[in-house]
Order: sequence, then C-alpha cells, then structure tokens
Amino acid sequence: MKDLEAGLLGAKPVHFLMEQNHRLGSSTIHVLSQFLHEAHQDHWSTAICVVKYLKEEKTQTIVSHSSTEAEYKSMAAVACELNWLKGFLHCLDVDHSQPMDLKCDSQPALYLAQNPVFHERTEYIKVDCHFLRDAALDGTISTTHVSTTNQLVDIFIKALGKRQFKFLLGNLGIYDLHAPT
Repeated sequence: MKDLEAGLLGAKPVHFLMEQNHRLGSSTIHVLSQFLHEAHQDHWSTAICVVKYLKEEKTQTIVSHSSTEAEYKSMAAVACELNWLKGFLHCLDVDHSQPMDLKCDSQPALYLAQNPVFHERTEYIKVDCHFLRDAALDGTISTTHVSTTNQLVDIFIKALGKRQFKFLLGNLGIYDLHAPT
C-alpha cells in the first residue's frame, strides 16, 4: 500500500542510486518558475512542498573562518555528544573505560585536537571548543585520521564507482543475501 501512496508502483531496483559524474540539471525553483503564467494544482502542490522543505531545513549552525576551524568545531560538538553518551551509559551501569574513537579526515584539525600549543591562527577558535583538546589529552577521546577513500558516509551522499561502492558496502557490513555464491 505504501508503494501506491508514494507513486513507486513501477519502480525497479538499481545497483547504484546515482549515476557517477552526472551533471545536475536546473533547480526545482527554476523549473517551477517556468509554469508561473499557467500554474495548475500540481505546480502549486510542488511549490508548497518546496517551501515546507526550506522551512524545515536547518541552517548551518557553525560559521567558521577556515575549513580547519569548521572541522575542529564539528569535532568538538561530536566530542560533547560522545561525552554525554558515555555518561548515559554509566547511568545504565554500562562501563566504557576505553577512549572513544573520533575519526576525522582533516589533518590540521586533528593536530589542533592533539597538540595543546596555542597558535596565532587558532586565536579565533572559541575557548569552549577546546573541550575537544582537553578530552583528547585526558584520554577520554582518541582522535584518528580517516583517509577520504574510507569515508563510510560517502556511500549515502556521493555517486561512487562500482569498486568504491562495494568496498564501502562491505565496510558497513552490508552484503547481498541473494548474490550467487
């Protein structure tokens, strides 16, 4: 029944969700604007969906001077969440004594997190973001580098080639149960 509601009755399974190196076309707003002179109910419904999406879409909460600062602030936010989760696990009588592993692909942000040296370039990073540095120094969190080829999230947000797609699927522990063996 859900397939009928979503208009997916004639949908076919595909191996890859996105075509690699595909150039995106015009934006939805541009396409909708072509029908302004003779708008129908379908166009109005689509416009309402776009407005709802834009209204619900969260704006970027971290404004940074550099990509290193953005990565560092994001790592600090994740470190706070990990610290909260560790406290929550403790409340459930689950002991987690090992350092929590925080992975990042930004070498400069990792360097800032691991080295308690104040640099002129870091003077604009707020003091509250140094929570990450303190957590790394006291062993609560261990920071490790992840190369861009091993970014598991890429499977959800990028059009990948067959080899990279299958590699990331395997790393996520997802296997085709119906594949011939």
